[in-house]
Amino acid sequence: AVTVRQLASHTSGVIRKSGMRGGSSTDFSDVYLEFEPTTGWHYNELGMKMLGRIMEQAGGKPYEQLLGERILEPLGLTSVGYLKQGDPLENIVRTCTGTDSSFVSYSPEPYPGSGLFANMQDIIRFGQLWLDKGRVDGTVVFDEALIEDAWRNYNTTGKPHDDYEYGMMTWLSSEENAAFMAGAAQSVAAILPDQDMIVLIGLNQYDGGPGWGRPPVEHSNVARLGLYLNNLLKP
Repeated sequence: AVTVRQLASHTSGVIRKSGMRGGSSTDFSDVYLEFEPTTGWHYNELGMKMLGRIMEQAGGKPYEQLLGERILEPLGLTSVGYLKQGDPLENIVRTCTGTDSSFVSYSPEPYPGSGLFANMQDIIRFGQLWLDKGRVDGTVVFDEALIEDAWRNYNTTGKPHDDYEYGMMTWLSSEENAAFMAGAAQSVAAILPDQDMIVLIGLNQYDGGPGWGRPPVEHSNVARLGLYLNNLLKP
């Protein structure tokens, strides 16, 4: 009974015995339902792993290859990728390790949930794709109708987090009419369609304190910064 939309919006209820982050991206034999689909909301990387496997089955190619062909190459996102042992590190910002810059957090096996590295310019370019309604340089990357689906709040049950607004793989704030891309080190990009603006704040390091996985209340501050800047720039 679980749908792709429910996996992408964290409303599927899927969970596994090995926990939210545990288990492989191909074997889902220990998966069960924490709650009936759409009756709750649980930010859950298992759903992302299942999405990646669905993409591979539907597309007939590995997830990483599909990502390159469908998104990275059309947009020219040359810095985006998964970091593996032996890869060059000169352009990698070390994150999630406080003041220790000797440790590099390598990516897990490729799946939609986490592990991608990117520079600021490429994050902005991906955000611009959404402002341009799924088109880049005359090429249609996704149908414009996806935006309405992706930026609709699916966390409407009040269980267990009634104060989070979340679309499909995107944090939301209806107050600012903003959608957010947020990284593991708390780098946040706010997409503000009303202002035709993207505001990106990137952190070089993260101290590992209570802020891990912060809810979008801090994200809203990034959006408010954009609104403030927009007002300053008005003639």
